[in-house]
Amino acid sequence: MFFCNRCCRCCRCVCCCNHSEQRPLGEREVTQRDLEIFREAMEGIVGVIYEPTRVRVRRVSGGLEYRFTAVARIPGPPSVVGEPWLVHIYIFVPREGPAELIDIVRLTDEELNVQNLLF
Repeated sequence: MFFCNRCCRCCRCVCCCNHSEQRPLGEREVTQRDLEIFREAMEGIVGVIYEPTRVRVRRVSGGLEYRFTAVARIPGPPSVVGEPWLVHIYIFVPREGPAELIDIVRLTDEELNVQNLLF
């Protein structure tokens, strides 16, 4: 998402005025609309349950790029399937058409340490 110095600074607004001073906002809580986009892109993914906790959105050529931070876990008791882990899930939403899953990346220990400092 973007805002400029002349428009609303609410994290849920998208600047539509094409001002040159647009800049990306940081990660934020997941909204209901974000969840709809997440579910659309993740439809058909089986074997792992992903629960989004934070999102970062930025405008790119042709649409919006979402990076969700999510907790991933295999269904079943932790003693059998292991502990959950954190991932980044990249989703592209074109101006017209459905949301597309681009990539799922497991966070490394180094990224987790940085992530813990930010929250």
